[in-house]
Amino acid sequence: MSATLQPCLLAYHKHATSALVRFLRLPWGVTLFDALPDGARLLDGEPQVAPHSAAWARELARWLGLPGGVVSGEGEFRRRLLLPDGGERPVVLLQLAGIDPPFAAAERCRGAFITLLEARDLAAVELELLRASYEHLLGG
Repeated sequence: MSATLQPCLLAYHKHATSALVRFLRLPWGVTLFDALPDGARLLDGEPQVAPHSAAWARELARWLGLPGGVVSGEGEFRRRLLLPDGGERPVVLLQLAGIDPPFAAAERCRGAFITLLEARDLAAVELELLRASYEHLLGG
């Protein structure tokens, strides 16, 4: 699949009563399955191609070893990344359901769920992605 069609995937959990948002952080950052290339930038506006999130939700559930239906897409979030080679990647948010995030599943993948305060050491583009996602999720 070309880089222009491969979405940038972010996974999050939002607590139903407290609205605490946590993002899945992996050894290479907050994007699923691969790191962002150096020099990637977050762009305003909708991507030309907005991939359907259902297949990616199933892939994340499989990867984490979770039952089907635990992961769903956040279809209203529309952002895109500009890559150093001039290509673009749409950004897709994937929500993990449940009272608490699946901490054990994240640990099996050498990951953890973090809040925005725990993300301060990430690359600037990842911080921008998390900020934009957070604002969207909390209606900011």
